[in-house]
Amino acid sequence: MATYRFIAAAMLIAFVLFGGASLGYSQDNAEQAPAEPNFLAAWFWDSLVILGVLIVIAALVILGFQAVRQQKQLQELKEGWNATSCQLRQDLTQRLARVEKVGRDNTQELKETKEAQENLRNTLAQTNTRVHNLEVDLEKLEVGEVTKDTLIAYQQEAERAVREAVEQVSALARTYREGQPIELGELETPTPSQNVLGFLNMLASDIGKWKTEVVQSDEANSELVDVLTYRESDITAKLQAIRGESPPAPPPLEVETSPTTELELNDILNACAVYVAQFQGMLIGYEQGREVDREAYSTFIPQFITERLFNGVARMMPFEQLSERLHKFLGLVGCEIVPIEIGRTKADSRAHEIQGSRQTGDEPGTIVEVVLPGLQRIADGTPVQKPVVIRGE
Repeated sequence: MATYRFIAAAMLIAFVLFGGASLGYSQDNAEQAPAEPNFLAAWFWDSLVILGVLIVIAALVILGFQAVRQQKQLQELKEGWNATSCQLRQDLTQRLARVEKVGRDNTQELKETKEAQENLRNTLAQTNTRVHNLEVDLEKLEVGEVTKDTLIAYQQEAERAVREAVEQVSALARTYREGQPIELGELETPTPSQNVLGFLNMLASDIGKWKTEVVQSDEANSELVDVLTYRESDITAKLQAIRGESPPAPPPLEVETSPTTELELNDILNACAVYVAQFQGMLIGYEQGREVDREAYSTFIPQFITERLFNGVARMMPFEQLSERLHKFLGLVGCEIVPIEIGRTKADSRAHEIQGSRQTGDEPGTIVEVVLPGLQRIADGTPVQKPVVIRGE
């Protein structure tokens, strides 16, 4: 603003000088004859004109510099505004993303809160029902409306629940002492002994289920059932030895068996369920705390699967069904059944044990019968046990 005032003043002074010089020229021309010029006056008026011109030029130069400076300031202001607006847009975008995330989180929390509220409502409704039943029972007791038959029914139900819980726990203790498998669950960082125990329990459980399926099938195979029974006994004997002679014994169940209300009866039923669950947890904890000879079982388990189990059932089942049944067991020790296609796979004494030959409609030299399947390593196909075959002629 001060610059513009200075330029305006300079221009005003220049105009005054131009005006004074013009007036001076006019008076000199009027007062003096052309033959008698006044050089001093002329020089003075010329100086005023030159001074005015210089003042105008200086004002224009200053005005030009000021315009360039303003243009530069405007450009800097524009660049600063662009940077500021860009940063502002980024901040707004980030804040919007955070708001959306918080909104999603709040929505999830709101959903979980609604579910929790619904569960609380259901629990409250059940509690109110039980309280109502209790109040009704109390009112009946007060007025003597609880019949003798009702009390007898409550007592019989309580005694039945206690008896069944005791029998169930006793059966668990007995089968555990006999080496029957139990479900250990999964551990995040099992010890080597726990790995062996989990493996043995799984083997006994799977073989037992397989035996049950064979017994209940329409085409029961008694010989296969016998083999599975013997192999199951092998594992349960190992578990029985590991568990020792003093496994956990069931504690007594101490509950009242004379409820006078439905609420008291429900408390007895819940106590029986907790009693069974606690004993199961006691057995699992005892099992996971046992120690075994890892080196001995690292040899026993592969031999058991590849020799006793595989060779035992291989003769009792069709060749094409073996892989489906034994794939899980063999995979645990890194083995698989040697693949053979009847009528297509060539009989080779280097890979097969040729027991004999027989004329069939298949191509001569191919395998026409598998007497006993073979095993090989999954990793590299190294033979573990040659298959026994019949060659076609």
